[in-house]
Amino acid sequence: MEQDESRFDDVFRSLKWNGFYQMSRCLVLLLSSVILAFNQLSIIFIGNVPGYQCRELQNLNVTVNNVTVDVLSDANHSSYNVTYNQCSIDVKNATDVILSADCKGYDYDDDVSKSFVSEWDLVCEKEIMSDNVQVFYMLGEIVASLFLSQLSDNYGRKPTLVWCGVLSLITSGICSFPPNLVFLIAFKFLTGVFLTTSTNSAYTLLTEMMPTDFRAVPETIKAFFYLTAMLITCLIAFLIKDWHWVQMTLALLSTYVLVLHWFTDESIIWLCTTKKYTQAEETIRKIARINQVDPREALQAMRKSADEENSESQHLIAGNTTNWLDFVRNKNLLKLLLISSLLRFVATVGNHGLVFTSASLTENFYLGYSLGTLVEYPATLLFYLVVNRLGRKKCVYIFHYIAGTVLVVSSLLLMPFADNFPEKFWLSFVLSLCGRWSISICYPAVALYTMELFPTCFRNTGTGTSEFASSVGSLVSPYFRTLIRHVPWAPNIILGTMCVLAPLTIRGLPETKGRELPHTLEDMDRIMNKPQEEIKENRTRV
Repeated sequence: MEQDESRFDDVFRSLKWNGFYQMSRCLVLLLSSVILAFNQLSIIFIGNVPGYQCRELQNLNVTVNNVTVDVLSDANHSSYNVTYNQCSIDVKNATDVILSADCKGYDYDDDVSKSFVSEWDLVCEKEIMSDNVQVFYMLGEIVASLFLSQLSDNYGRKPTLVWCGVLSLITSGICSFPPNLVFLIAFKFLTGVFLTTSTNSAYTLLTEMMPTDFRAVPETIKAFFYLTAMLITCLIAFLIKDWHWVQMTLALLSTYVLVLHWFTDESIIWLCTTKKYTQAEETIRKIARINQVDPREALQAMRKSADEENSESQHLIAGNTTNWLDFVRNKNLLKLLLISSLLRFVATVGNHGLVFTSASLTENFYLGYSLGTLVEYPATLLFYLVVNRLGRKKCVYIFHYIAGTVLVVSSLLLMPFADNFPEKFWLSFVLSLCGRWSISICYPAVALYTMELFPTCFRNTGTGTSEFASSVGSLVSPYFRTLIRHVPWAPNIILGTMCVLAPLTIRGLPETKGRELPHTLEDMDRIMNKPQEEIKENRTRV
């Protein structure tokens, strides 16, 4: 196919691509990004680590020179000084520590019901367990990406979206009142499995609903939805306080999935590539009726595309089941999968790592989180304005380098050798926000760019498998919460270095701006193997 626009663009334009049907369905499908934000980020609030110290004791026996005394109740031994630290109780005789005992409980700055960390005393030697709750949720995302991503390609976008969405609603609600930590971890894991599978199907439906020139629109709106959900999560946590009811409220907000079966339709592209032309025609007539347009032109365009494919003897692999061996046999498909996985890993670690550490930007927990979120709004708007002007590939390059540079500099300002630098903390604060702003553009740019390179028959499987790397990034990100409490400069310098190195991998990949979505492996090979001179010529023409 030599045309620059997708063969389905005529179908979408004939159906009035921005009509009521598309706008209403896009709105419903984009709610999946809201639910994703609730589940990915709720750990910041329901697993917040409040200020704490060892609980004061009624008595504490100390043996000195074979004499045991109670340093708390014996007035004759008032020379002993007892200090309650976060993780130990120190007894000093003058300046010497003669005993360091473990805590027998903890006192928290906030009500213990505000966080499962304080409710179950997940501090000190158990500190890492609060991060592990999120890690197991992300493990669920990995399982979904590895083993369930083919469901959408093989059985359809709609059934995968609906059934997995309902299951994620159930498991998320069960997480609200778990009897213990193991129970919470188990159902967080299941939520990650079902929600990721459902969300990937929703994103694929969105991409396959739009004409070539407007494929960036859903990605941009999705980002705004995600950001708004981040602020809603913060507001709910601030108002409700009790972590059980925070989780329940977030779960109940996803009940819209119960009506998805009646409010969504299968992708026209998927129906055609699997040769389900009768169902595709029914969907086209339904869209035309809702948008009040004549369906004949759209039906003619669809039949023409089908005739062209049959006459050219192009078989669509999606007509069968997706074969994992094709990712090994086809060097371009394997190359694309590896590069896509690396880019998504870096984008996710960068974005989520900065989100999880944003509460540490200021002394006020909620203010630091909110400021970090607010800078993403102008970033998302800028992404929409530049992605079709600069191109997807240039966006990946430029904003990764900006993010990497400012994050590394902000880390250097927190190192000991910069102690004499005036206003270093304010400058580091501003640069950290700039890094968050830049990486917020990288994240949707990478998602859009890599999705547009995969052929239709491998798009959901390819992006779903790439999400495995993204999920590994999400798996690592929660530990930045603990790292920044102990080594404040470390997270940004790690994230910044990755951002500088990651774009080097896309040097040999083509630009996708203005190009058709490849439908078969042959289409993808034709684009990937094109000489650089021809690629430049096509960019100029577009």
